[in-house]
Amino acid sequence: MPRKRVLFMMDYYVPRIHQGVVWYAQKTGWILDAGMARTRKPPEHWHCDGIIVFDGMRPELQAVIRQAAVPVIELFGGAVYPGSAQVLFDHESIGRMAAEYLVPKGFKHIGFVDTNAHDLTHSQHAVERIRGMRQVTEAAGRSFFTVSLTQLPKLAATLPKPFAIMGHNDYVAERAMQRLMEAGFRIPLDVAVIGADNDPLFHGVAPVPLSSIVDNGESVGYRAAEILDDMMKGKPAPTSPVLIQPARVVERESTNILAISHPPTAKALRLLKEHYTEPVDLDAIALQAGMCRRRLEDYFLKLVGHSMSGELLRLRIGEARQLLTGSDCKISEVAQKVGFANVAHFATRFRKTVGRKPSACRPAGMPTASPNADNPPCKAGPKDRSGR
Repeated sequence: MPRKRVLFMMDYYVPRIHQGVVWYAQKTGWILDAGMARTRKPPEHWHCDGIIVFDGMRPELQAVIRQAAVPVIELFGGAVYPGSAQVLFDHESIGRMAAEYLVPKGFKHIGFVDTNAHDLTHSQHAVERIRGMRQVTEAAGRSFFTVSLTQLPKLAATLPKPFAIMGHNDYVAERAMQRLMEAGFRIPLDVAVIGADNDPLFHGVAPVPLSSIVDNGESVGYRAAEILDDMMKGKPAPTSPVLIQPARVVERESTNILAISHPPTAKALRLLKEHYTEPVDLDAIALQAGMCRRRLEDYFLKLVGHSMSGELLRLRIGEARQLLTGSDCKISEVAQKVGFANVAHFATRFRKTVGRKPSACRPAGMPTASPNADNPPCKAGPKDRSGR
């Protein structure tokens, strides 16, 4: 059987997506042309059996794609090409994940930052991330705001400190950090900053090591290639967009702070973070923190937004997501490493919390670890808790 020829058209280059497509192309023996990553021009006189396109809105690109008359996978919103399939980042889940990470740290004011006011209102990606952040933040009784980079220092001067912000991506978060520091704010003592993409080209040069959400870009590329392969074999395209959820939060120094002034609650949170992979006696944690369990639970609900057991579960599930997406641990090993007594209980709680089975975090055939992973393979031992 002749090898399939696939054109990967990227008018905006995302290395993580490219990596995922390459992994699948290597697995199946495709002839892959991804030259647009360098040239931003489609190849001339090049026959293909299928196309994966990211940000292909320019008229000249649309003309090439329509003339090819082959199966198409779109990696951006809009469904421009009839009969195509869409594989997209779940931007709303990225916003939710950021807020679910920041709310338990006690911040009363949490915001979303983009490059300018136009991006905040017209970028579909921004709108969806804002929606997810707003839902979680306001449901916890906290204040949510949006702001452009240019207006951020002025707004920051009016807010009680510490507060927290998420940049639309790591680039925006890094720029926000720079502007705040130039205005005299301390990161994270005054402002905690988190980005998205976990892109070392940006978080790696931030003035303070930048926490970030791993957006699962490799899975976007791999799943797109997988669906395209099915379509080239004559199978129908999915009728609705395939959304790829973010993998996890990688915590670094930029958010390494608790904005909780109640000492017993803050101490209990630190103890839970230090011991969540072990069998945990919550009554003993409360006593070590200096309060009885019942009274401390009241403070947790008020200041953290959920119970002590809820915080323990959040920590364990967060660690599990990191191991599932960035290591070669078996699911039974993951359950044990994050503190669950048995794999069945782990699987039940994971599915209830995340909305997917643990195995669904690993697309079939895709490598379990990537160059973007922040933890080593399971057999190499436990990960560095710093996230670096």
